[in-house]
Order: sequence, then C-alpha cells, then structure tokens
Amino acid sequence: AARAMLASIFVVSGARILANPDSPSIDCLDASAHLFGNAAYVICYERLKQGFLAATNVFVREDDGWKMVHHQAGAVPPPAIESEAVRQPIQ
Repeated sequence: AARAMLASIFVVSGARILANPDSPSIDCLDASAHLFGNAAYVICYERLKQGFLAATNVFVREDDGWKMVHHQAGAVPPPAIESEAVRQPIQ
C-alpha cells in the first residue's frame, strides 16, 4: 500500500515538474518506495531518450499534500531487467 501511494506521489510531482513542454520524456522503472511518517523517498531508474539514470526522490508531507524536496540522478548503464514503467512518458 505504501509503495502504491508513493508511486502516485511521484507521478503527480513528476507531472508538475515535467508539465513544461521543454522537459524531456521520462519513464520511471523499478521504483522502490520507502515511507517514514511524514517523509518518504523513491529510488528508481529513469529512462530518457538518451539513456538511463538512477534517481532518488525525497518527499515531505505538508498540510496541502506531499511535496518533492529533493531529486538526484546520475547516469547508469541500462538495468538488467526493465520492469513496467510506473507511468507513461510525459511529453
């Protein structure tokens, strides 16, 4: 249940960030969500047109909902097994 909730948070936060038409198309793969009270983080692979990134996304729960407070990503080789994307690419 926590993983599904955090995946939804990640999708909504990512949609806000990527709503800019100049943002790249990104798929989140193999997401692992971790909830700690009013804080949470999601670790995943991000698939871009140019390759793959390993990413960490940190969230805090505020009065008006979850907010992404940190995003870090770095280039990695393609993962050995690609799972189904958490969300469809945002164009």
